[in-house]
Amino acid sequence: MYSPEFLRPNGFKVNRPLKPEERLNELKKGEKIAEFDENLPLYQLSVIQQNSTFAEIVDRDYPIRGVFTTLALLIIVGLSWFLAAITFDTVSRWDAIEEYNREGMRNTLFFAALMVFLFIAFSAYGLFRESFSYTHFPLRLNRKNRKIYIWRRNGEVFSAPWDKTFFYVRCYSKGAVQMGDIVGHILSEDRQTVKDSFTLSSYTSSDATDLRLHWEYFRRFMEDGPAQPYRMLKICLPIAKRRETWWEGFMRLSLLLHGSVIMQIMATPFNLPASLGRVFAMRTSKIPRWPDWVEQECAIAKDDPYVRESGYEAPRETSQAA
Repeated sequence: MYSPEFLRPNGFKVNRPLKPEERLNELKKGEKIAEFDENLPLYQLSVIQQNSTFAEIVDRDYPIRGVFTTLALLIIVGLSWFLAAITFDTVSRWDAIEEYNREGMRNTLFFAALMVFLFIAFSAYGLFRESFSYTHFPLRLNRKNRKIYIWRRNGEVFSAPWDKTFFYVRCYSKGAVQMGDIVGHILSEDRQTVKDSFTLSSYTSSDATDLRLHWEYFRRFMEDGPAQPYRMLKICLPIAKRRETWWEGFMRLSLLLHGSVIMQIMATPFNLPASLGRVFAMRTSKIPRWPDWVEQECAIAKDDPYVRESGYEAPRETSQAA
């Protein structure tokens, strides 16, 4: 599901006080979560690359990228065809229409054109939120200088100190479904006012415990070192320097359903057209390139033993015959 601020021009609401529920659901640094299991894939297909210096993570709306584009293109094309058809039909029959009916026809055509324009304008706005932009909006956690680097939708990059960033589990409603994700707030000096906000990764869940365990993976990377996350990480999204393939995008959409393979197969009639919209969104967008000052601050040592590059996939284990 898209983030609640997906269609907001400026994203998160800022310059406001922290809410009581945000304080209640705070994710505290320096506190280990006992239920953390190294054998579970708690990074949840969010990591692009990882090493001793930083972990690079994909944005919140990346998994569902292309769905709104598909709907927007269908609406724009369908409504444009509809408006053109009724306009042509009206014009072609204009001489045959009684004089007293012409005023009503003009009003009907004007109202239809106005409604079509509003729907197309809304669809085009959402389309440009996904397409003609960037293939993804990455985030970096630098454990050496204790900084977070955030890529905005407009292409700007800003940094924030890890130790002064307030993280919490956000809960929100999507229709009848209760969902959650992890949000970071950059606070003012009084530690009471939200000055800026971002989501930590692409992972969402209806289970707050899962979200806390997901947070624990990155907290341990930042505070305990790269060794344990290095052992756990089995795959990195291959999107740091290239666009994903159609198949990779189709599979990413299919994985939105965390159920059985049968459920994923049943969703194919939806995921197949959505994957084509995803291709459109990716091909019309640029691959993000971090500015030089970020790359300099995130330099990787040549002998770094904990490098997991974009596209890394652990070899499958094979059983040997006795």
